[in-house]
Amino acid sequence: MASVASGTVNTTERLAGLRQLMAQDNIQAFVVPSEDQRELTDEVGWSNADSITEALEPKASALIPVEKNLVDAVWNDRPARPQNPVIHLDEKYSGQSPSHKIRTLREELSKKKHQAFVVNMLDEVAWLFNLRGSDIDYNPVFFAYAVITHDSVNLFVEKDQLSDDALKYLGDDIKIWPYNEFFTYLKQLPFVLTLNEDMKVLIGSTASLAIAHALGKDKFDIGPSPIADLKSIKNATELEGFRQSHIRDGAALARYFAWLEEELNNGAEINESQGADQLEAFRSELDLFRGLSFDTISSAGPNGAIIHYKPDPADCAIIKKDQIYLCDSGAQFADGTTDVTRTWHFGTPTEEEKRAFTRVLQGHISIDTAVFPSGTTVIHGLVELYGRMASIIGYNSTPLKAGMTVSNEPGYYADGQFGIRIESIVLVREVNTPNNFGDKGYLGFECVTMCPIHKRLIDTGLLTVSEREWLNAYHAETWAKVSPLLKNDGRALKWLEKETSPL
Repeated sequence: MASVASGTVNTTERLAGLRQLMAQDNIQAFVVPSEDQRELTDEVGWSNADSITEALEPKASALIPVEKNLVDAVWNDRPARPQNPVIHLDEKYSGQSPSHKIRTLREELSKKKHQAFVVNMLDEVAWLFNLRGSDIDYNPVFFAYAVITHDSVNLFVEKDQLSDDALKYLGDDIKIWPYNEFFTYLKQLPFVLTLNEDMKVLIGSTASLAIAHALGKDKFDIGPSPIADLKSIKNATELEGFRQSHIRDGAALARYFAWLEEELNNGAEINESQGADQLEAFRSELDLFRGLSFDTISSAGPNGAIIHYKPDPADCAIIKKDQIYLCDSGAQFADGTTDVTRTWHFGTPTEEEKRAFTRVLQGHISIDTAVFPSGTTVIHGLVELYGRMASIIGYNSTPLKAGMTVSNEPGYYADGQFGIRIESIVLVREVNTPNNFGDKGYLGFECVTMCPIHKRLIDTGLLTVSEREWLNAYHAETWAKVSPLLKNDGRALKWLEKETSPL
């Protein structure tokens, strides 16, 4: 992003102003949180604060919360917080009403004897109330908090952001508070509820020190968010939405790669950014399209080895026929979120490139066909826990359960040469096995991404019989599901037929 940033910041002046404010409050060191548009919160996280406090104790120092953010005081030209429109997500896409979700949440709170839960994660607020916004780039969320007690539901959001339909949908049982009244509400909450040693307020492990400080010492428990677990397991409506959104997305991908191959064969000069723009244009024509889910990683040659690479429109590489092209992209739809990576070569790949690609493909097939005990944890980098029409999220040590959605994304990266990644979204499903050791139950995957895997990059001599069968079956399924959507694009239909033909 630095390459496309603009303006100059007088860091010396800002630091001088910050130190002056610190001196006024007798502060020796000020912890500046790494703020990612309030992905968690604007303040230092409670877990970080706890570890900082422990480290300071031997030095006879303490971490003291400051009511006013000193950085804000010296950031005079800070852009205003986004307040974009918030709409409600129809239950034909969400599959559950807010009242159903809140009832389930309260049941979870009762099991642990908690009087209330503070919802501080933006994607959890959006999920709980079936609301969607656009305050954060590429994420359909909005700035808000919520507090759920056993007899009240409180949503802290600027009311003007809510559409008339959203307000009507929320009804009278959900009280709308101004966003800025959240911390004032938290300070009085312990006096409203009956709290004791066994009955406290639950705050999630991602909650900020400010939230804990507002509630007061001994008034809260820290633990995993019950909403995170509830939203990670998709209901039948959501799972079907994932399937259908990926089929539609497959049509846009086929149109793009068919267009790109034809343009390159005709001698056109297409750079990485132009390719990304064309792919977005094809996606924007799809039903239920709401926007991209992240910046498209359109990367040619050595740029494919750069993780999270983003082409600069003013200065990026040309996509060449004699280089590997890696494209990692995704979209937000009303019924699901897509994230897919495919790697191509529009000329003649080297033996090294084919061998590397084939090994990545074999890893991809091994993950796709794996059968494993229920509760097996995610290995980040191979698979990644995935949200629907919300943030794309990666967790370590996340126990897998039927109904979750993850990405299967092995890769190989040769620094300065090329990058290879094959990424598909898969649904976690129950698998019947001849035996059920330990009565745990077994799980497997259902692939929903429908985009061909480039056969030109495969060293077929390295594939086993079962791996060939898997690839042919996957391509047959892709053709059957995507081709009906390409009847009005003969070029893409012909390309898809070629790319999905059996080995």
